[in-house]
Amino acid sequence: MAGGLLLGAIGYLDFNSLGPGYNVVYLLVSGSGAYTLTGLALLLVLRLLSTTITLNFGGTGGLLIPSVVEGSVIGSIFSLVLFGNINPLYVAVGIAAMIAASHKVILTPIAFVAETLGPAVIVPAVLASVFSNFVSGAQSFFPTQPYSKYKEEELALERIYGKVAKSAPSILAALTAADVMTRNPIAISGEDTLEEALKVFEKVPYRVLPVVDSSGRPISTVKLEDIASAPSRLLKMQVSTMYSEIPLTVSPSTPLEDIIKTIIETGKDHVFVVDEDYRLVGVIVAIDVAKKLVHYYSVY
Repeated sequence: MAGGLLLGAIGYLDFNSLGPGYNVVYLLVSGSGAYTLTGLALLLVLRLLSTTITLNFGGTGGLLIPSVVEGSVIGSIFSLVLFGNINPLYVAVGIAAMIAASHKVILTPIAFVAETLGPAVIVPAVLASVFSNFVSGAQSFFPTQPYSKYKEEELALERIYGKVAKSAPSILAALTAADVMTRNPIAISGEDTLEEALKVFEKVPYRVLPVVDSSGRPISTVKLEDIASAPSRLLKMQVSTMYSEIPLTVSPSTPLEDIIKTIIETGKDHVFVVDEDYRLVGVIVAIDVAKKLVHYYSVY
């Protein structure tokens, strides 16, 4: 109720400070908004407040579009101060700079503004994106910035696989899932609550665990970061009702080369090995496969 009242008050001051903000970007790019410098400054502050209130009072949503709108407003303010009018080019530069700094990406904002406003903004967007990303350093919208750990693990696997495929192709061809899997893996029952699953994670060094049914058949996977991000009111929910990602499964006799190619193609770093009755008997992790292949590369 408090959040709703606050948002209502903000919307009363400027209705464009609420919602996704597509209309704000359109008005600024088209020049039909007739915003003054004071109006833009007020809009900038109000949108910061509305986004913060929405997220902190239980609302849901991402931060990409709010950062796009904030960037467009900042670019417009810059254009007004320097030239006395709102130039769409500076709106694009503001968007690119804000996304690059707040989300720690470089190419995404360039592609975003180019697709939205046309190829003429590509060069300014490149300069704004690179400079803003560099100047902002480690600062981010997110408490912990998610870097490309998966991609790094896949890259390590892909590179060492290519080396071993050349140096010891016969050895590699003879390896199967059974040769590299971790046997008797720890799993979480689909009937366990998220609270009980967290207790399992406390005892193991893993961040991804399989979810199995009463017969030991894998039905999903659960990640520690997913449970950690769930609201406390959902901790009594069953794991099976919250997470339904289809696990990637193979048999113990599946050639390792096929598994590696699947990991690289799908981007999934966990493969679950099942027997003829589809019961879980092992787990294969991308980085563990890479470490296994290092031995054959160094020996052969």
